[in-house]
Amino acid sequence: MRSGPVSRGMSGSLLGLNIGLALMVATNLFPAGVLQLLDVLKHGYWHARSPAFLDQKLTLTLEWLRLPPTLFSFCWVWFRFSSRED
Repeated sequence: MRSGPVSRGMSGSLLGLNIGLALMVATNLFPAGVLQLLDVLKHGYWHARSPAFLDQKLTLTLEWLRLPPTLFSFCWVWFRFSSRED
């Protein structure tokens, strides 16, 4: 296994991406999916995919909660590779 600066940079980048993806799942994808499943069970599939459901305040808030984990992942990788010495 290689142990140079590229290997360390890649392992650190993968760590940051995995943390960002886990945060995305926890803050947006899972809660929104549960809400959508409950709406499917109550009103039907057609309603859960309609603008009436997707434009609710809670649903829109959950969409915006996806932004911080995305920025975390991007910044982690950016700083990890920009601070690398060639």
